[in-house]
Amino acid sequence: LKRVGFRPIALELESQAISRCLISDAMHQPPSIIVDIGATRTSFIIFAGGSIVFTKSITVGGHDFEIAIAEKLGVGLDAAREAKIAAGLNKNYRDGRVFEALAPHLAAIAGEIDQQISFYRNHPAKHEGIIGDIDRVVLCGGDANLIGLEKYVATTVKKETLLGDPFVNFKLPPDTIPVIPKNKALKYTTAIGLALRA
Repeated sequence: LKRVGFRPIALELESQAISRCLISDAMHQPPSIIVDIGATRTSFIIFAGGSIVFTKSITVGGHDFEIAIAEKLGVGLDAAREAKIAAGLNKNYRDGRVFEALAPHLAAIAGEIDQQISFYRNHPAKHEGIIGDIDRVVLCGGDANLIGLEKYVATTVKKETLLGDPFVNFKLPPDTIPVIPKNKALKYTTAIGLALRA
């Protein structure tokens, strides 16, 4: 970085930036699992007791969703992307074929959430009663906006599930509308978290 003219001030993990962006009043929040669904991977961040306890990523993301939809519907990737946005998890859209295409990938994500919750239950800090059980799932990333995803995850893993609010730690004047709509800001969670470091 120095050789190309930059002066490094800080380096940090993506999970730190995401947690800073989405968790307010970190020391007093119940344990949560943040699920960041990006284009090529999904990351799981367990946040408890004011810090990150564990992180893991799997190679399932929005691009895989689009490939699966394209194959199921026999269309190109652009049309598959449009179908993904229009249908989400609507079982009635195109006779349920979009949902059928997404189901294996969503099951993999939900299964990983269950595994992480199980791992956390056996974590020393949890076992010694220092911090409580995971209370909620917070979704972020560009594909967290899939129609019906919150309900699907909540029903499957039996935990309160919500879309993260990338502006929760901004001190905005009352009635101020952020420049970026919340649903679009979800894909910039990492960048917003890095900016909040300052």
